[in-house]
Amino acid sequence: MPWAKVRELTQPKFRSAKKLREEWVGNTVLHKNLIRDPTQRVKGFKLSRQEFVVHKRLKAGLGRCGHMMYKWKLKNSQKCGCGNDSHEL
Repeated sequence: MPWAKVRELTQPKFRSAKKLREEWVGNTVLHKNLIRDPTQRVKGFKLSRQEFVVHKRLKAGLGRCGHMMYKWKLKNSQKCGCGNDSHEL
């Protein structure tokens, strides 16, 4: 029942960071070893949202080039703004 969870979360002595750590330690998550403490901000967290998104797209090979925009059906051709016909990654 959601009301039981609301009561727990609104208790004066409830500590969200402590609860998150306990749940993190007690669960099996794929690639859990990449995050030691789920309450600590990850590298790059200080970037603006726009910078963070661009960084992640480049890292994943999903840039907003003509090829990807065409693939996502956001453009009618693969031509890039830089003039190349295709920038397949």
